This record gives sequence, C-alpha cells and structure tokens, in this order.
Amino acid sequence: MDDWAELDRALGEFVRSGSVEVREDGQWLAGLADLQYEMRRAGKEPLVHLWSDEKNLTRRVIRLKEQAADRIVLEVHRLGKSKPGRLEFLRTDSPRPAGRITREQFRARFDCILAEAFPDAHSEWLSAAADLEHSFSGMYVRGRKHEGASSWAFRALDAQFR
Repeated sequence: MDDWAELDRALGEFVRSGSVEVREDGQWLAGLADLQYEMRRAGKEPLVHLWSDEKNLTRRVIRLKEQAADRIVLEVHRLGKSKPGRLEFLRTDSPRPAGRITREQFRARFDCILAEAFPDAHSEWLSAAADLEHSFSGMYVRGRKHEGASSWAFRALDAQFR
C-alpha cells in the first residue's frame, strides 16, 4: 500500500468514534478501552502502536486487507512470530459490558498462564463467550490445547466469580 496516510486517517476516525473494538487473530484484545494509537514509518512498512491504561502493543503493518465503513483489517507482523497475523478494528454500537470485559481479561491472563506452564502446547481454541447449547455460561473460560499426539480440554473460572 502506498498511501499509509490514508490508513492513518481512517484509523484516526475509528478511534475518535469512541466505540471501537480491536481484535488480534480473532481474539478480542482486553484492556484497550479508551484506546489511543499512533502510526509511524520505520523502514518500508509502518508500525501501528496501540495503547491504553491497561495494555500496550506495537505491530508492523504488512498490508491493508480490508477497509469498510465499519471495519479495518490489517495484516501485521508480531515480533517473535513467524507467521503474519490479523489486526481488526470494528465499529460497535456500544461499549462492552463491564462483566464481559472482566471475563475477556481473565481469558487473556489464563492464556498467558497456560503458555508459561505448557510452553510446547498450542491452543486450538480458547473462549469466554457463552455457549448455552452445551450448557456453558460466559463465566467459564474453556478451550483445548494440543501437544504432540496429545490434546486436552480445560475449563477455568476466575476466583472473583465463585
């Protein structure tokens, strides 16, 4: 993409709209309420820097994958990762409820705990969303890990919900 200034302008409009949700590789990024951002050139590809009081991330932008009135999708490179990822900015009608934010923050913390405890295992999926078809409320984080020929499912509940 030659016109990074246009992307910078579009991201600025999204952030100023106040109701923006940011996802990385399909996972909602907890802690990016009151989001601030900066785009800057660093060589051939620009960097996008996002931060709030709770979280901070910087990604190298490879290309713009999609741009619409309610959605911007970037292909990005994360330091230490060999494959490119996706960073999505979505306009929302209203901010997430506080309980949902707390559950998503616990999901993100629990994913880090599992990664430290099982460094060779890979997450197949991890969710804090309600799945009433299978009788799981949104209070439980659940998922599946895979390591070699083994895989296991897990369920966790933040201590504050007991």
